[in-house]
Amino acid sequence: NEDSEDTLVVDATLLPTDLSVDKQGTLTANAGDLISYTIVVTNLTTSTFGAQHPATNVQLLDLIPNGTTLVSIVANNPESTQEGCTLGGTCYLGNLSVGGTAMITVVLRVDADTMAGVIVNQAHVSADQLDPDPSNNLDTASTTITDDTTLSIRKNDLIDPVIAGQTTLY
Repeated sequence: NEDSEDTLVVDATLLPTDLSVDKQGTLTANAGDLISYTIVVTNLTTSTFGAQHPATNVQLLDLIPNGTTLVSIVANNPESTQEGCTLGGTCYLGNLSVGGTAMITVVLRVDADTMAGVIVNQAHVSADQLDPDPSNNLDTASTTITDDTTLSIRKNDLIDPVIAGQTTLY
C-alpha cells in the first residue's frame, strides 16, 4: 500500500462568484439639473473548497436613461489600478476579492426639454464566473423630474400718464 497524494486543480473561472450591486441616487430634480448616482459592487462569494477566490474581469453596465446626458462616470476599485469607465456607461473594475467592494459615481444632466415624470437609471454587474444568485446583479434608482418652471413677465412704461392715441415706451 503506497501513500499517494491527489491534487485537485480547479479553474477559478469555473467557480461560482456571487456579486451584488446597490444603487442610490438623487430623488427629485428639475430639467437642467445635475443628478448623481452612487453604485457599490460587492463580492459576496463564500468559501468554496476551502479557497477564497476573487471575481475576475468584473464589469458594470450603467444604462444612461433617456432625457439625460452623461457628465461623468468614475470607478474606484481599491484592488485594481486599471479600473475605468467608458462614456457608453460600461465600467471595467478588474478583479474583486471575496468581501471586496468597488464604487462607481455617475453624474448626469437632466436635458432641458425633459418633461415631468420619472427617469429610471439601471445598473447591471457581471464577471467571468457564473453567479449563483443573479437576482442581486441588477439594481435601479428612480429620480422624479418635477415641472417647477416659473416664468413671469413684468412690463413698466416710461411715460406716465399716457394719453389715448399717444405712443409710449416700455
